[in-house]
Amino acid sequence: MPYLWSRTSSTRHSGDTVASGWVTALGGVQICLTVIEKMTDGIPIPFVKGSASVALEAIKIMKVICDNRRECEELMERSVSLVIVLGTSFQGLTKQDVPVHMKQAIQRLADDFEEVIDDLKVIQQKTRKWGHGWMIHGDVAHDLKTCSSKLNWAMQVFQVMQNIDTCVQSLRRGEESLRSSEALLNGQAEIMDKLRNLGHRMPQTSTATCNLPSSEMLPEPVIFGREEFIEAAIKVMYSNVGALLAILGPPGMGKTAAALKIIHDSRVVQLFGGNRYWVPCDRATSLELFVELLARSLNLTPCASNDLLKDVINFIRSSKGRHVFLLDNLETPWNAGPQSDIEDVLVRLRAIPNVSILVTMRGDDYPASACLEWSKPRLPSLTQLTLPASRALFLRISPKDANDPELDKLLMALDCVPLALTLMALLSLEGESPSELLERWESERTKLLDTPGGDRRNSIEDSIKLSLETRSMAQNPSALDLLSVLVMLPAGTFKKFIPKVCPSVTDWRFCLRCLRHAGLVYMSEDQQTVNILSPIRSYVILHHPPKDHLRHDLHEAYFQLAKNSNYRVNREDFLRALPDLRREDINLQAVLLDALKDECAEKEMVVKASLEYTEYLIWTNPRSDVIVGAKRVAHAIGARQYADCLWTHGRLLRLRGQLDSARSNLEEAKAIYATIGYILGVARCLRSLSVLHRMQDQHLAARAEVIEATKIYKSLGHPFGVINCLVDLGLTFWRQGDFRSAIPLLMKAEVICRAEGDYKSVALCLWCLGNIRREQGLYDIARTLLVEAKSMYVELCFPRGVAQCLRGLAELYRKENRFDSAHTALDEAKKIFAKLHYSLGTARCLYIQGNLYRSEHQLKSAQRSLEEARAKFTALGNRLCGARCLAALGSVYCEQRDYDSARKMLSEARRECIRCGDDVEARLCAKELEKLPKQSTPRGPLPIP
Repeated sequence: MPYLWSRTSSTRHSGDTVASGWVTALGGVQICLTVIEKMTDGIPIPFVKGSASVALEAIKIMKVICDNRRECEELMERSVSLVIVLGTSFQGLTKQDVPVHMKQAIQRLADDFEEVIDDLKVIQQKTRKWGHGWMIHGDVAHDLKTCSSKLNWAMQVFQVMQNIDTCVQSLRRGEESLRSSEALLNGQAEIMDKLRNLGHRMPQTSTATCNLPSSEMLPEPVIFGREEFIEAAIKVMYSNVGALLAILGPPGMGKTAAALKIIHDSRVVQLFGGNRYWVPCDRATSLELFVELLARSLNLTPCASNDLLKDVINFIRSSKGRHVFLLDNLETPWNAGPQSDIEDVLVRLRAIPNVSILVTMRGDDYPASACLEWSKPRLPSLTQLTLPASRALFLRISPKDANDPELDKLLMALDCVPLALTLMALLSLEGESPSELLERWESERTKLLDTPGGDRRNSIEDSIKLSLETRSMAQNPSALDLLSVLVMLPAGTFKKFIPKVCPSVTDWRFCLRCLRHAGLVYMSEDQQTVNILSPIRSYVILHHPPKDHLRHDLHEAYFQLAKNSNYRVNREDFLRALPDLRREDINLQAVLLDALKDECAEKEMVVKASLEYTEYLIWTNPRSDVIVGAKRVAHAIGARQYADCLWTHGRLLRLRGQLDSARSNLEEAKAIYATIGYILGVARCLRSLSVLHRMQDQHLAARAEVIEATKIYKSLGHPFGVINCLVDLGLTFWRQGDFRSAIPLLMKAEVICRAEGDYKSVALCLWCLGNIRREQGLYDIARTLLVEAKSMYVELCFPRGVAQCLRGLAELYRKENRFDSAHTALDEAKKIFAKLHYSLGTARCLYIQGNLYRSEHQLKSAQRSLEEARAKFTALGNRLCGARCLAALGSVYCEQRDYDSARKMLSEARRECIRCGDDVEARLCAKELEKLPKQSTPRGPLPIP
């Protein structure tokens, strides 16, 4: 059937009235089809006989889909037309009268009609499941149009008018059958007239000023986090009479929603009135279809000139007021054919003084064109939503999850992409919690967000697939190779680093431009880093993993970076590589984890790179994922590699406060080294165990291990090891309170390390000496030493050392009654320790903070901080520091005149000190107990280094 285009009035009906009229009209059509069904009942040809029944089933489904009246009218007209033509043509015939080729054609037509019915059932299920929002309204409209196109195509293939007419001329029998056929033809004409007038008989209401000229225009969406962007777009529209704006961004970023929000804004309505047109270009795969969509948006009837674009332009020129066209998904016609053709259309539209154009396109860069001049300032590319905006979007759909602690993790796992958030929230409505959805996302990835019968608007996979199938991607397979490598780097890729990670893609700049235009990657604000959204990364890793040679090149590049990450091997290379290490930290971890799983990778090289990288993590942020994987691989390689992994993992676990596990790893490594005769490894394990014992205030064991390690280093002629043992021994004496022994050792070690260029050890010596001088009351000297140590640690990018210096300065400020400065330093130190998962550092900060609150007479806050510190010390197995927290709590209760609680705390503290072998601390607790309950002014806090 030809399209019946006409320029109609812009009218929007109230939902209830329209739905009621639509259902009534469908009821009338059902009655007509029931009559036709009885008339065709005598035809013995299977599909001809049952076609009316199939059409009736389609009408029943259409009753459910009442929001898309226009598309249903078109589909209903074609369905009824098919039934009537078949009934007319075969009236009075028998099976024997129909040739074989005609039976085959009828069967093919029957199959096509059944396929349309199946599609309608999917649409019906989608409408029931997903509701009637703006996104699903457009989706259903598109699906209904597809059904109409299928039916129209089936009728053309069947060649209803030509083939059946030829057969009927040779097969028709008798006057009676002819009269029956004429009656049916008259009935067809009458029904067709009624169908064409169906829309005019529907109940109507008056037009509002904000109504759009086409009933296919999507309603105004509710969006979050785009306020500044929308304001900027409207400002450009106001300042340019013929504005040309582009909303750019990756798939699923909400470009259409932002554009619709702009078009529906009251200020844009005031500016353009009813002359606002939405042109969905996602199916415009040619210039002709693009121009046809423009004409449809204006409800134009083609004139005799056969130049539809000329008709569009003449109509706009003859119209009053300003016009704005929203060309949605313009990348489809732009990439489908010669871009110059689409440019010519846009140029001719822009030449009309009162026309503004707003386009949405995939990509993060404006399409290159010498003919088009985009309005300035150009709108920035849409990026991810902020976390608060993401929460608002998710909770608007699924408010039940407002208090779920895992919600933010789920939103961040989806990279705060609006389409992914919307689909995930709809899944949450079915009863799953954010934590369950997060677990499913980790295993199912983008498949979780796929919907039955979906398209780019409600299926993240279809949306990404569309970008991968653009013409530029198809013509440049190297672009997909580059993308398959870039998705392996979750933190984004520094642009100048691309030739190193993907050397086989020599035209990487051109490929990168193709990926940007397809919306598969986007650049950082400084245009130096290539980023990929989490849903795109997940889809490409699953469906387009890197080829073997590309994966090998990627591993090699990051193995080299890992080689420079070990401060112990080459300090100069480490310091030169630090900027790259800090930028590529997360990527290096991801590549090493991938290499550890890769069966084709060289295992010894992977383990070596993992060990070197873990040394960097011990330096900066002790994460254990890589070393745990390396241990599994090294166990199958050899004892030496496995012991190296155990030793490295033990040191990392010590920093994370997992002291029992750390000791287990270190002792196992020490035993393996002794078995295979690697004495240097034994010495290293002894040093590490001494640090562990020192953390737990087991000073005698710590000192014995350091002395034993020193002997081994001397026997091996290893001066650097001897110097490190000297520092460790000075630290042990300091922790024991033996300042007289500690100071000369630390000063000697500081001089030697400075001469050797070991500035990390220099900073450690300065930090220890600064703390000792503070406890000796030499505050100015202490401040100088601690500030110098902190500056060194900052220069070395050693955050744990910086935090330790801040903690020492906070204690100094407390003693000087500079409480505000003390709180500031402590808060900063706690943030660093928390980021590093360094529980011992956090516990010591809490202890100092408790004493700080005591000095300010904020006793409740002091009690909370000290109790939290004690809990952390207890969890770490540091009983002596826990006992000191108890003693401080006893003093707090004493100041509160709660002498019973004070006596309980001090008694327990004394017992713990005796168990730990600290007689001095035990005697101090006993003295405090003797003063109760007469003592009103308790002693000051005991120092915790």
